[in-house]
Amino acid sequence: MSERLITVAVFTTGTQAHMARIALEDAGIACFIADENVATVNWLWTAAVGGIKLQVIEPDAPRAAEILRAHGQLPPEKASDAAAVEQAETAGPPCPACGSTSSCIERFSLPVALVSILLLGFPLLFLRRRRVCRKCGRRWRA
Repeated sequence: MSERLITVAVFTTGTQAHMARIALEDAGIACFIADENVATVNWLWTAAVGGIKLQVIEPDAPRAAEILRAHGQLPPEKASDAAAVEQAETAGPPCPACGSTSSCIERFSLPVALVSILLLGFPLLFLRRRRVCRKCGRRWRA
């Protein structure tokens, strides 16, 4: 699938996410639930991963938001255009390699954290403020 997935709603429980998924699938919209397993393993991690996300392909996002609003799954005051919300979350400085504005901040070194977990039993999170391009994977200092 070459089309981009857009998060149209975020939930705290898997039950809420599946109720919304069923409403969208009844309307003929293909949807996916992301991060449900992480939140199910340990409910404290739900906030760390940003909640349980209901995602649809980009062209279906406005229609999916309307359906969720109609079913009461999306609060009216937070029901903005899903594509605009997703674009605001991913907008950042342009990548030096490809020029894409879709980037995120890498807060710590993953290899150092994994090795420290194996050796010490807890992660050592040395803070690194680097941006990572979601399109080409290039890392640079912010």
